[in-house]
Amino acid sequence: MTINYRDIQNYEDEVRSVITEGEGFERTVYDDGVNHIPTIGYGYALIIDNGDNWVVKSTLEDDLESLGVTLSLGDQLILDQIASALNGDTETTAEEIMDDYEFDLTVDEDEANSLFDAERERAENAIEDQLARHLNPERAAEIFTNLSETHELVALTSLVYTNYTLIGPGLSSALDEGNRAEAWYEIRYASNGGDDAGIAKRRYHESHIFGLYDEGVDAETITNDQARQVYRMFNRRRDDILDYESRYGVNPDGSNGNRNMIAEANEDYSPGTDIPTLEEALSPATGYLMEEYVTSLDESLTETIDFQNIWVDRLDNEGDSQGSGDGVPTMSGCDENDLLVRSNSGSDLKGVKGNDVLWGEEKKMASQAGGAWMSLKEAPAPTAA
Repeated sequence: MTINYRDIQNYEDEVRSVITEGEGFERTVYDDGVNHIPTIGYGYALIIDNGDNWVVKSTLEDDLESLGVTLSLGDQLILDQIASALNGDTETTAEEIMDDYEFDLTVDEDEANSLFDAERERAENAIEDQLARHLNPERAAEIFTNLSETHELVALTSLVYTNYTLIGPGLSSALDEGNRAEAWYEIRYASNGGDDAGIAKRRYHESHIFGLYDEGVDAETITNDQARQVYRMFNRRRDDILDYESRYGVNPDGSNGNRNMIAEANEDYSPGTDIPTLEEALSPATGYLMEEYVTSLDESLTETIDFQNIWVDRLDNEGDSQGSGDGVPTMSGCDENDLLVRSNSGSDLKGVKGNDVLWGEEKKMASQAGGAWMSLKEAPAPTAA
């Protein structure tokens, strides 16, 4: 599949609004609260992770000089100490140094905007550089060209604005393979290394801007391939996703996690922001799969299968001797009512407990007795979804 990126006419205004709204303005140097990075203005970090070590930003002196500002000797020495502390080279922590020192450096809003413009451009360049690092320069250039002035580039630029390395191998592979669902997962769930509530709020917002679906895709227009891609992602990442939602989002039963950062993001960001819960995000794919594979076979089971118990093209342990005991890999559900959909032949579907629907393209079964089992060994291999 490919990602159909969504063009935006006012790209520069939008990326500025998203990032500055997320960062807020501070005229003095402050602790970013995650890695204890000295930061100023609209999230302009004075120390960055270059992929190997924490270092004082190499462009800092030139950026300040363009504003007619010179970094004091005391500020320079403290920045070097904080970088060393972040790299684990000192007994004193970066947090302790930040707490004990008041920086001389200050900026007004015009100066902060100038620093933002410089940093935003670097962040955009870093996206292509990081893609090249994980893929190759030619493919990186192709992807970056396709991203130009899109909603997806707004999301990615906000993502890397203070940490270029967040365009990692997982996100790079997803963009390379045209897997929008995996890219959405990487932004929403896998880019909060500090396990911070404030970062979670921002990642919920950025993933919403990036989008789980192409423009115009909803419950009425979603295709089989798109719905399956979404659920393959969810099945593969299920435990991590549900754990994250239990801390920062909304649980499958509708109860709030430890702190509902989705609700806080919808309240704090621009009017009209409507970041979905996990269930709401999956809803178009859920609706399609339920209609296609459950309602069409046994309508009485339609309302009994929970969205989190849909399993698509997933095996317990690919190639392991499971199921029938003859080396055939098994795709298993859980103890509740399940929908299991498998494209390929050569595997077994196991409903475990509950009332289940098992669908193997050439074979299908609705069981209201529990423990349903179906072998696809003899089924001809259909065209891959």
